[in-house]
Amino acid sequence: MVRNIGAVVVIYNPDHSLLTPLLKNLVLNCLKVLVIDNSEELVEVNVEGVQVISMDGNKGIAAAQNKGIVECLLSDVEKVIFFDQDSIVKTDFINNISAQFDDPSVQIAAPVFFDKDKGFSYKLVDIKKYGFRRAFYPDKMLSPVDISVVISSGTMVKSEVFSVVGLMDEKLFIDYVDTEWCLRCAKHGISIRVDPSIVMIHSIGDYSIKLFSFNIPIHSPVRRYYRIRNSLYLLRLSHVPKIVAIREVIFSIVHQIIIIAISRDRKNYVSALFRAVFDGLANKTGKLKVESFDRKN
Repeated sequence: MVRNIGAVVVIYNPDHSLLTPLLKNLVLNCLKVLVIDNSEELVEVNVEGVQVISMDGNKGIAAAQNKGIVECLLSDVEKVIFFDQDSIVKTDFINNISAQFDDPSVQIAAPVFFDKDKGFSYKLVDIKKYGFRRAFYPDKMLSPVDISVVISSGTMVKSEVFSVVGLMDEKLFIDYVDTEWCLRCAKHGISIRVDPSIVMIHSIGDYSIKLFSFNIPIHSPVRRYYRIRNSLYLLRLSHVPKIVAIREVIFSIVHQIIIIAISRDRKNYVSALFRAVFDGLANKTGKLKVESFDRKN
């Protein structure tokens, strides 16, 4: 059943074995399916019913999502749902997420996330007004919960929310884009309904390692740069509780130190750390001009 939903899928040099099944599913269930291409060279997408929009190079996840949001709103869709290029969903995913809006109080709905490589579900986090956190574990949840922060992939939003909250913050480029926007929603009293029975397969990081009881995602030095720099940017935002921002700064730096300790690419991760802290303190935002920390360059 095709619903009045616009799907926004942001891609960057995608794996077509994952992207194509996702798009075919969305075409069957959504009125409008947009692929926003952040790749340096236009990616060919051979799925009928999909509109591809090139960003003419990597403009960041926030800019790409904003392009998709605006295009969807111009088409008068009722809801917008976001996906990554490697999102894996079941056939009935759209119907199940959309059903959450049968409750008129729901303005945003999201699934729980299952790591296909490590075999665990990501915990959910609700951040209160002053930054105190409450964790929910999907395996122990018996009913849906309303929380304040989710990952954007798989999240469905009523179109009118964007007129209240605004679009994604393009200054972040990538990392914390969804967190910042969700906390803006929370400031406006808009929570996110998460049903533990709706699952998306999703992996964070290029890969992850097990350290004691913690699963630590590993990203490239460039991605780690944005993570650290943007955590410092959060400190400047009035709608982000200071406890939250400080925690993210500390965790981002500690996370980086752990990666430095175990990585063979130690020099580049060290360079990324110092550059990120310097740029964060200098309030530099947007895209990193030279997206490499390779000392050979």
